[in-house]
Order: sequence, then structure tokens, then C-alpha cells
Amino acid sequence: MTRFTIHLFIETFDRSIGTDFVEKLKTGSVAQAPGGVDLEYMGAETRKSFDVVPDILQFIVTAARDVDINLFAAWLFTEVAAQI
Repeated sequence: MTRFTIHLFIETFDRSIGTDFVEKLKTGSVAQAPGGVDLEYMGAETRKSFDVVPDILQFIVTAARDVDINLFAAWLFTEVAAQI
């Protein structure tokens, strides 16, 4: 079975947005997302600046088929849109 891996980066000023995807934000935490997709939290990059800059939440998305990625993308859009 072929598996696809995608690196997903989310820029946000609200780090709590990641808890919608992974219950406990610890590096290596894996959650099941719609379509049988595994969503692994890889940590957050916090940048220092004189100005306010967003954190970057880093995830790895692993799926078995293209259909899985399509279902996951639709779910992810709905989840992120609800936060705005």
C-alpha cells in the first residue's frame, strides 16, 4: 500500500489552534483525522522579533490514498475557517 506524506505548516498568533488537531501538543503526538489520515505534531517554531510575529505549528500528514488527502483537506479547511 502506497502512503503519502505531506509537511503541513500553520502560521498563527493563537497556539491553541493546534489543540483542535492533536489533543495534547507534545512533539510526536499522533491523532486520527477524517479519511484515515494520521496527523503528527512536530512542534512549533517561535520566532523572536521586535514586531509581533506568528508561531509556526508543524505537522506531518500521512495518508494511504489521494482520496484520504482530499477528505482531510476539506476537514482542515472547515476547522481552520471556524477559528477565524
